[in-house]
Formats: sequence, C-alpha cells, structure tokens
Amino acid sequence: MSLRESRQTFHTNIDCTVSGVSERGGILSYVPGVAGLCEYADATAVSGQLSNPAGLLLDDVEDLNYYNHPEYRQRNVVPQGSVVGIATEGEFLTDFVETATADGASVGTYAPGDTLFLADNGEVSRQQIAALRPEVGKCLAAITADGFLKIRLEL
Repeated sequence: MSLRESRQTFHTNIDCTVSGVSERGGILSYVPGVAGLCEYADATAVSGQLSNPAGLLLDDVEDLNYYNHPEYRQRNVVPQGSVVGIATEGEFLTDFVETATADGASVGTYAPGDTLFLADNGEVSRQQIAALRPEVGKCLAAITADGFLKIRLEL
C-alpha cells in the first residue's frame, strides 16, 4: 500500500512517533494512554472503542540498520521509534481503502462527495459502523483502475 506523489498537503503535524513498521498513506491513530505514540488502528480499536485519528502518514517507517546500509535519501524513510510527519489536512491519492468489511461484505462503490470514516489498519471507508468510526474526510473521485482513491482529509 502506498501514497501517490500527486498530493496537496495543507497542514502537517510532527507530534507522533511510530514504534512499528508502517507504510505511508494510511491514517494513524493515537495509542490510548501513551502520549505521542501513534499506530494503525486494529479491528478491536475501531470496532470496540472510539479511535482518535492523528493524521495520514507521510513517511515510511522501517527497521533500519545503519551499520549495514547507509541512510536512505531517495524517499522519506525513518527508523522505528522516530518522529514521523503526518498530514492533518489536504488532498491525497492513497490505496489504503476498505473494499470489504471483516465479514466479507462489500462496502459499495466510492463516489465523489462520500463521507469517509476511519477503518481497520489505517484504511478509509465509506461505511460507518454503529457510530464507532470517526469521520476523517471526503471522497473526491471514484477508485482508479489500480486501486487508488482521491480523498480530502480533514482532521
């Protein structure tokens, strides 16, 4: 999963650290009870508790070993436990899109103007489940042939 280069970032935040390996393009949520730590929300967090979205991850977080490899400069890569850049407002093309629910049911067709909600694993969804999924933005276009969705993020 990833984030396309075509984007407009209106507001960013650098208050979060990520302790696990994560790929850019998904929406991070604050970890309850741990100040400044963010991660992709899992099924229990989104379905059982109210998640608090932090923003869309702009960096890749990897398990880096600088003894064996030099520092990456071609793309935004940071080591685990580092402060990451997250966008709280902007327009993005991401493929972190929920197409089927956990029970296998389709979420339907995405259309411009659809309200988007936080789903499992940093994905966005057009489907709201029992008012437990927080709103994160709007859909700006249909899903492209390669699985990317243009979204307007508003956190």
